[in-house]
Amino acid sequence: MITAPRGMSDILPQESWRWRWLENQFVAICHLFGYRELRLPLIEHTELFQRGVGEATDIVRKEMYTFPDRSDRSLTLRPEITAGVVRAFVQHKLYNSEVMPLKLFTYGSLFRYERPQSGRYRQFNQFDIEVFGSSLPQTDAEIIAVGMAFFQQIGLTDTEVELNTIGCNVCRPQHRQALMAFLQERLPHLCSDCHSRFELNPLRVFDCKNDNCQQALTGIPLMQDYLCQECQDHFAGVKLYLDYHGISYTLNNRLVRGLDYYNRTVFEFFDPQTRAEQGALGGGGRYDPLVAVIGGPEVPGAGFGLGVERILTAISAPKLPEPTCDLFFSTVGKNAEYHAIALMRALRQEGISCEMDLSDRGLRSHMRRADRLQVPLVAILGDNELTEKVVILRNMQTKEQITVAWEDLAAQVLRWLR
Repeated sequence: MITAPRGMSDILPQESWRWRWLENQFVAICHLFGYRELRLPLIEHTELFQRGVGEATDIVRKEMYTFPDRSDRSLTLRPEITAGVVRAFVQHKLYNSEVMPLKLFTYGSLFRYERPQSGRYRQFNQFDIEVFGSSLPQTDAEIIAVGMAFFQQIGLTDTEVELNTIGCNVCRPQHRQALMAFLQERLPHLCSDCHSRFELNPLRVFDCKNDNCQQALTGIPLMQDYLCQECQDHFAGVKLYLDYHGISYTLNNRLVRGLDYYNRTVFEFFDPQTRAEQGALGGGGRYDPLVAVIGGPEVPGAGFGLGVERILTAISAPKLPEPTCDLFFSTVGKNAEYHAIALMRALRQEGISCEMDLSDRGLRSHMRRADRLQVPLVAILGDNELTEKVVILRNMQTKEQITVAWEDLAAQVLRWLR
C-alpha cells in the first residue's frame, strides 16, 4: 500500500471543515486591518532562500527540499513564506505602488526536512502577513495587534506575546564582537551546531535547545546592553503603541528568532496550554535589509507567520458546529428521482444545500444515511407525492413530518432551519 510521505498528512473531510473555518477567520481579520491577499508558488529558486533566509540557519543548512529541474536549475520547496513575498514584491516592482506602505497577507503549505513530532511536520501550513514601506514602531505594534485580534476571534483568549529587539547594523557589530569573545572561551562546552553558528552567525546560539549549551551560555552578552539610541527609541515606541492597542507582553531578551533577516523587533505568540508540547504558535518581526538583499531598493519590511496545525491543536472546540447539508432527498422510483433533481436545482438557487442518495438503496437506507450525515431535514418523494406535487418534509431532530407543496418547499425549509 502506498501511503503519504512521513511527516505529511491528508486532511480528511471530518477535519477539513475546521481548516476552512480557521482560514475564513484569518482572512476576515486581515480585511478588518486593511491587508490585501497575495498568492505565491510553492517552489522558488534555491538562491532565494540561501540569500534571504541565510546560510547560517538550520533551515538552509539542513532542512530544505532542494532538487534540480530538467534544465538543471536548482529549485526548492519553500521552507518559509517571507522570502517569497519579498521576491514577488521586488519582481513586480510593488514598491512603486501608490498605496505604500503596502500591507499583504497570504497562507499555504511549507516544507522542511526535520524529524516529525508534535507541532513539527515536513509539510505544514502558515498564515502570513507582511508590511512594506514603513520603519515606524507603530507598524510593528499593528502587526502584533493583527495576530492578537485573530487569536481572540478564534477563542484563544489567553495567548501570550514575548517581545525583544535585536538591534540594527549600527549597534549589532559591537554586540557581535562581545558575543564572539564570550563564545570563544566556551566552545569546548558547546554542541557541533553551535560551533557552526559561531563561525557563520553567533547570534543563532540563542536558538539552541541543547541543555548543556544553555548552561554554558549563562552570562552571555545580551543585545539590550549594546543598543544604539535609535534602536532604543524604536523599541520604546513599539512598547508604547502596544499599550495603546491594549496588548500586554513579556520581554524576553534571549528571543532572536531562527532566521538571519530579522533586525530590531522580534516577537512570538504562545498558548499557555500547548506551549510545553509544541512551542510557539507563530512569530515574526522586522526585516528592514531583506528587500535590498533580494535585489530590490532599500524598503523596510515587517511581518509574521502563524502555524496552522499548532493553532488547530490549541483550539479545543471551534465556535461553529461541523457544517452539514441542509436537506436530503429520499426518492422512490426514477420519476421521483428526476423531479427531485429539478427541485434541488431550484433550492440551491435559494442558498439551500441539498443532496440525494446516488445509489439504488431504499427509503430506510436513505434515512440511515441522512442520520449519519447529521442532515437536519429530509424530503420524501414517491409516486403519491408526484401526483399531488408535494413532498413529505421530515425534521430529523423532532421527528415532525408535514406535507409541503413544491412551490412552498424553499420557504418551509428556511423556516425550519432558522
